[in-house]
Amino acid sequence: MKIDKPILTPQNIQKDLRIRSQISPLGKPSITLVEPLSYNPFLDISLLKITPITGRTHQIRLHLSSVDHRIVGERLYGVADENAREYLQLKRENHAPLLMLHAASLEFEFKGAIYKIASPMPERFMPFLKD
Repeated sequence: MKIDKPILTPQNIQKDLRIRSQISPLGKPSITLVEPLSYNPFLDISLLKITPITGRTHQIRLHLSSVDHRIVGERLYGVADENAREYLQLKRENHAPLLMLHAASLEFEFKGAIYKIASPMPERFMPFLKD
């Protein structure tokens, strides 16, 4: 799946939610590729390979939320403003121990050299991935 929606980070919204970007025609072009890798029907969650083509603030979180596929543990996007405020104030607990978003690999070019970094899936994610 390709999510192609412009992202805007407003400057004049309520102070405590100012870090929340928005899908907006006034935003910068933003593209995210989504590939399902596995599905856990018991928990109704999927393991996804996400490739952000552009690099906007909170792009993955916002794009997935915009197509009704919130990240497990997401407490900022796709939730009511009051819930996001509680999260930002560290008053709200979620059933997931943390945002289940992990950079398995990163590849970039710097000064003519290609760098590739890989990181294994954290053990704390494993209970969510079992069938």
